[in-house]
Amino acid sequence: MSTRTNHSIISSRISVVLLALLLLLSFATSCENPEQSVSLRPSTPSFSMSDGPGVWTTRASMPTPRSGLAVGVVNGVLYAIGGETSGTQLATVEAYTPATNTWTTKAPMPIAGSCLAAGVVNNIIYVVGLGSVLEAYDPSSNTWTTKAPMPTARSCSAVGVVNGILYVVGGTSGSNLGTVEAYVPSSNTWTTKTPMPLANSHLAVGVLNGVLYAVGGAPSTPATQAYDPITDTWTSKAWMPFGAYGHAAGVINGTVYAVGGDIQPDYSSAVQAYDPENDLWTTKAPMPTARGRLAGGVVNGVLYVVGGFNGNSLSTVEAYQPSPTDEPAFDVAAGDSMVFNDNMDAYTNPHDMDTWRDPSIHPFFPDDYPNNYAVINPGLGSTGKALELVYINGGGERFIWKTDPENNAWYTPADAATVIQYYFRISKNGGPGGGPGYGSTDKGMKWIELWNLNGQDRTQFSVTAGDATTGPLWHVNPASRGTLGYQPVGPYWNQVNNNQWHRATYLYQPASSPGSMDGIARMWIDGTKVVDVSASAAGITPPGGTKVWCTSAEVALLDVAAVGTINLGEYMNGIAGDGVTDLPMALDFDDLKWWKLPTRIQ
Repeated sequence: MSTRTNHSIISSRISVVLLALLLLLSFATSCENPEQSVSLRPSTPSFSMSDGPGVWTTRASMPTPRSGLAVGVVNGVLYAIGGETSGTQLATVEAYTPATNTWTTKAPMPIAGSCLAAGVVNNIIYVVGLGSVLEAYDPSSNTWTTKAPMPTARSCSAVGVVNGILYVVGGTSGSNLGTVEAYVPSSNTWTTKTPMPLANSHLAVGVLNGVLYAVGGAPSTPATQAYDPITDTWTSKAWMPFGAYGHAAGVINGTVYAVGGDIQPDYSSAVQAYDPENDLWTTKAPMPTARGRLAGGVVNGVLYVVGGFNGNSLSTVEAYQPSPTDEPAFDVAAGDSMVFNDNMDAYTNPHDMDTWRDPSIHPFFPDDYPNNYAVINPGLGSTGKALELVYINGGGERFIWKTDPENNAWYTPADAATVIQYYFRISKNGGPGGGPGYGSTDKGMKWIELWNLNGQDRTQFSVTAGDATTGPLWHVNPASRGTLGYQPVGPYWNQVNNNQWHRATYLYQPASSPGSMDGIARMWIDGTKVVDVSASAAGITPPGGTKVWCTSAEVALLDVAAVGTINLGEYMNGIAGDGVTDLPMALDFDDLKWWKLPTRIQ
């Protein structure tokens, strides 16, 4: 048990209800109620950072609000086809031209339908999801033609095109299907292919280098399955960080992007990116409007997502463009060395963790507060385990997960630059919400502490101050010298307390001597930098920022000590009524990595 003297034992005890996520045995065939399939384990679950966080912009709304539609792209124009609104299926076709940000109405489909999918071959859009009916739309003549029927009647499938052949994957006809059928437009014929191992519906497909990547699906599975048409074989790949169904997908610069989706009983704003070359999933800047049953298409390196459902059918159109990032990623080839790496999966319960073999993660007095700590299952990516803290009263509650042994020389030299990265989830009662208070520096929480090697002080990334829009703001407090470098850009607390997994990354380089300007304290959320206290950031206002990153005087206050212990969580100061405080608040943590950079950053 921890005996650090500068920690006090809090007096309040709380009870937490651990919510078991019960998958439904079956769903109806509509877009609203997909069916469950059997589980398929990933080959090697893997999460890291590849492309940048990306930028979202809002575009002209679609004339007809709808969900369950399909999108096909021809000559830089997106064609939004079918769907439903208020329970009525539509045959509507509307065309969006990104270059002019305008919509036009086109000839309707011969029959109405929803939960559709589309693929394009030789500038013709082929639409499935209408039972066995296959409809083809020619934008040049604005006409529709009915083609040879699909052998297996179904809806809510996904389509990928390779070498001029449409592959229709999965779907539902009363139950989830693994069926794969290929359509050759030149001969107007169908052939049956090897089925998906994990039968699925409401999934999405991205095509890269002649391989179809089927991602997600009902009900909120994180599975990734790759199909090679040449060998007619399937391979299981790394799972998504978290599952969804009814999401949109697009491919940009060698990356498959999965956007939004249903995550019963809520709707997702998540952007998840898959790098097939390295079998890696990452999270990106979230979509402004959370929604499911949307559709998307890529034009000139921009993913446009249209329509969807979030309780109502939507006409919303938002555009995502990936951008570079300076968020660190572990790179052995560059000389990085791992200090500590824990996926939380080996732990059983907080009591046993208190005497777990080192190095490991320990709770802080778990037997005194058994209802405030939990090892939960599933964790990130709906697999493995994660660690949970629950705060109910605030006002100084102190629950933490900490690296052990404490006060340990984890790396050399002591002034090395190190990176800490993990995934976190903020929730209230198993749903969106949760907050430690805002509006002043005595409201909020410490969030993460980097205790000095001597165990006498620490640098902490905290959340305090802020307002009703942002919630509390992340910043740095080195060795109790004051709050420095409040975040000038989002994502803000109120954008990530949505019961979804997010990635936090910290770069910490102690100053070489007191008052020197070579210390660095930076923080990223989902690839977007939100805190930067460093000489290179002093006096600089980031794009869209509310203030400068920091001042030179703040940089001079950074501490000189190496990190001897990491604390996740810690003091939660707000109480009920303190602004956005939303209690009980749960903080979940998974996949902690801590590595040393080969040289100090100049």
